[in-house]
Amino acid sequence: QDDGGLYLYTTRDGALQKIASDVKEFAFSRDASMMAALEHKSLEVFSLGGKKEYWRFNLQDVETARGLQWYKDGRHLFIMYPDEIRFLDLDDASQENFKAVAKTARAIYAPRENELYFLTDGKLFKLGFPE
Repeated sequence: QDDGGLYLYTTRDGALQKIASDVKEFAFSRDASMMAALEHKSLEVFSLGGKKEYWRFNLQDVETARGLQWYKDGRHLFIMYPDEIRFLDLDDASQENFKAVAKTARAIYAPRENELYFLTDGKLFKLGFPE
């Protein structure tokens, strides 16, 4: 919604459920079992399957974050900032390993190849991740 509200609509019973507010960007995991909502003051992650799990992260400089993409395992996220891409582990509540993986604002993750492609100084780079 224009006011930042994020809703889930269940077609089976016509139920509309508000799950987040102040959302500026959201993304579903590859298998659609999880959804991440990037808000102006935090990041919220919801499980959508049978087991209901929830995470809330007060990320460093989250107000400047511009986007997010899921890593293929559904337990990590790439967070896009204006000048870098950071990698978040959902199990790292203290964010000790919330590190920049690329110094750029433009990147896309290819899950099949397990590679992050990004532009820096007009050149295309790729960063492969171990299996």
